[in-house]
Amino acid sequence: MNTVSAPARQNRTLNLILFLVLALLLIIALFVPPISLQDRIAGRGMDSFAAEQDAGVTDPDGTQVAFPAYGVADGFRARLVGSPRAEFLSGEAGDAARLAAEALPSNLVPRSPWYQLQIDGNQPLASVLTVGVPTDSGPVETLDLQEWTGEEWRFIPSHIIGEPPNDKILAELNYVPGSFMVMQSNAMPPTAAAVLPEGIQVPEEGRDALTEANPRGFQLQGDGSIQGEAAASAGAGVTGAFPIGASGSRTAVNDSVGGRTQVAAFFAGATVLVVLLFLTEPISYLPSSVLAAVIVSAALGLVDPGAWRTLWGTDRVEVAIAAVTMAGVVAVGVLEALLFAVGLSVIDVVRRSANPHDAVLGWVERLGRYADVAVHRDAVTIPGVVVYRLDDRLFFANADYFKARIREAIRGAGSPLSVVVVDGEGITHVDASGLDALSQVRAELGEDGVRLVFARFKEPVLEDLMNPESAAGITAGDVFPTVRAAVEACSAATSQSG
Repeated sequence: MNTVSAPARQNRTLNLILFLVLALLLIIALFVPPISLQDRIAGRGMDSFAAEQDAGVTDPDGTQVAFPAYGVADGFRARLVGSPRAEFLSGEAGDAARLAAEALPSNLVPRSPWYQLQIDGNQPLASVLTVGVPTDSGPVETLDLQEWTGEEWRFIPSHIIGEPPNDKILAELNYVPGSFMVMQSNAMPPTAAAVLPEGIQVPEEGRDALTEANPRGFQLQGDGSIQGEAAASAGAGVTGAFPIGASGSRTAVNDSVGGRTQVAAFFAGATVLVVLLFLTEPISYLPSSVLAAVIVSAALGLVDPGAWRTLWGTDRVEVAIAAVTMAGVVAVGVLEALLFAVGLSVIDVVRRSANPHDAVLGWVERLGRYADVAVHRDAVTIPGVVVYRLDDRLFFANADYFKARIREAIRGAGSPLSVVVVDGEGITHVDASGLDALSQVRAELGEDGVRLVFARFKEPVLEDLMNPESAAGITAGDVFPTVRAAVEACSAATSQSG
């Protein structure tokens, strides 16, 4: 008979344990970075994009979601999935589509596939949607983009570009929608109201259209009171009864339990009297427990997980401020925490304004206007001209940034310059530091024979710029209503002088 010695059995057991440990380590290694097998499986079919670079995903039907470089802070992966309209309406496109279809307002008619944008990683801060105009749609003036937020349909500002049959719907957003569709917006059905005298029924022809009825017959008067309330209150003063408008909350309670007359108030008073006379001892501990339950319920209601998730997907800095505020409320009190949160918010605003969004503009023929060259690849820059736009106020925190970006734009120009146009559409205010920055830029450009002009500035800002005592030294000849007018006028003047 073959027997296995004790050392041999121990070695076999040890080998088995080592094998299991190695297998477990191998499995763990597959699911942690840098392999992250589960992320690779979940992200299969997604396109990867690097930080601070233009990105975009496209559906096979040509619908595109672009992510401008200025809104891509970190690398991410994305995919655009389109579900046919028939599957969306029938609920076959998934649970999210079924909920969206059920919540569809009666005045919106889907005209495109159901587009879902799936993103893995940090979500970009901006997006540009380009959707072809559906061929079976009605007047293009009634076409809109609508976003499904998970709870409701929300309008997406957009406009039509191009000419049929190549016209498209374009939307430039400062966020990224999760899902969207092209909708035909129809007029809401008209409504009508009527007062039926006692004993008169709704005609059969109108019963199908009836959506709301008020069987109690209360009517609101021009002064905001309910018909009959004044007379009833006057009668109550004479007879000693309760006035019917004594308490809005009491009226609401009576209505919710089905009370229709003052008998409800009588029974409520009798119940309170019985409790005071006979039940005070049994319920002596009830107030503390009820108060605790009310406080706990109110505290739980203050926490909105959905709002935190939305905030996390929108801006991590705002999440940090909210978390610090919440911790401060618990640690030091509401007022102190709110004051601290206001201070943090002010610092955050200054931080953002110190590095605002800006752009170099070029002419986009299909839009008929100057637009950001980083977003619109077909934008054409004008030789000898740099058009620069600052999308924030110009003040002490970003004055140096403004000067540096102007110099950078000039260095990036591919030909000798004659004009720099500052598009002031996004500039809402210029303080003393901003005026000084404009004066310095104007002087530096003047030494190189380059003219500095301004377009689309708001009237209050222009008043500060053109003030004779201002450091900017701007005259009426340096100001133009549009960027196009500024470029054409300066180009013509340069040609004549040449």
